[in-house]
Amino acid sequence: MGENHLNISEDIDAISREILDKYWLNENGEFIHKVNNLSKEYNLTSFKITELAKNHSSYFKSKICERCRIEYFEKIETRGKLKGDFWNVLCENCEQIQKEEQKKINDEKQNQINNRLSIFNKSFYEKNWEKLNQNEFEIYEKIIANKTLKNIKQNIFKNDFYCQSTWSVFNKLEQLNLIIIERDSYKTVLNIYFDERVENIISRNNRIENIIPRNSTIEIKDTLSFSLSKKLNKTKQNQPDYSGTFILKNDVVLKAGVKYLYGGWSQTDDSINLKFTPLGSIPYKPIQSEIENEPKLVEDILKDFFNVLVDNEINQNPFGSLNDDLEDSDVPF
Repeated sequence: MGENHLNISEDIDAISREILDKYWLNENGEFIHKVNNLSKEYNLTSFKITELAKNHSSYFKSKICERCRIEYFEKIETRGKLKGDFWNVLCENCEQIQKEEQKKINDEKQNQINNRLSIFNKSFYEKNWEKLNQNEFEIYEKIIANKTLKNIKQNIFKNDFYCQSTWSVFNKLEQLNLIIIERDSYKTVLNIYFDERVENIISRNNRIENIIPRNSTIEIKDTLSFSLSKKLNKTKQNQPDYSGTFILKNDVVLKAGVKYLYGGWSQTDDSINLKFTPLGSIPYKPIQSEIENEPKLVEDILKDFFNVLVDNEINQNPFGSLNDDLEDSDVPF
């Protein structure tokens, strides 16, 4: 290996050069003169001496690049950096190559994140987790709760990573784009990703479940109704025209993305009754088609019935014949 060497600027005076020679003088990396001693000897602050070394000298230390194994000289501006060989272990060329490789890795990771987000977006807005049965949804919750592949193996697969029944659920979750399973070329599972936005929704739903369990007999409505009372004693211009409080008789759940029909009815006391109803829950009222035949009166139906009987009887008519002037009161039922 080459020898370490010191370069000192030519445009400094003899005293400054003497200070720098003493400043860099070392044996096997151990400096002979302490900066405090140099400060006292030359009546300069430690900061002034360090600045002198930075601006007018450079120490070049011989090193072997860990990547290409070629000798190179590292430029060191202060003594603090000379003490640690850990500062640089790569030559400038290899260091640049490493930066480019790291940038490529980072770009690839960002592309993977963007691709996962694109996949998760469709699943998120379609609320694919609502397509799961109870068992599948519970496993999905556990995946989100455990987060890492190590925890998923341990707590969901119970260290039986080849359990077919569990994998059937994971495959369905993957088909619904609720999870993304990262595999290598040998189909080995490297990682499992999920949409973190769903975690917030499930957490919020669980808080509702703690208040109203799934099997609870508490009735939950999807229609919201209440009355707005007019404020008659306004004292300030910016006070609301309608204000008050109301109490719900049942729990009401309004869902995101659902179209609601709203209505308002003005009352005699100037209050307004409001109602919000899911459009999908309103029964469809078909348009009545045109009536081709008008309905018959009971009197006419009975006449026809008995007259048919008369026509079918050859020798006897036990009922007799009906007259056209039959009154409703004469009908036996």
